[in-house]
Amino acid sequence: MRWLIDQNVVAFMAVKLALPVLLGVLLWRIGNRPHALVSRLVVIGVLAYGVVLVTHAQWILRGR
Repeated sequence: MRWLIDQNVVAFMAVKLALPVLLGVLLWRIGNRPHALVSRLVVIGVLAYGVVLVTHAQWILRGR
């Protein structure tokens, strides 16, 4: 990932954002409906990942 950051910050952020989205799409396409607790935990995980993504974006942009 360091190489991708050095090459293009926007590409890095796109990859970082695309990976969990791709996972969500794959889970949805499989049609496996998880238990309600699992669904809630996935939402919490996605929100936490979003906070980390924004934090990393700020660090990267400030470091330039």
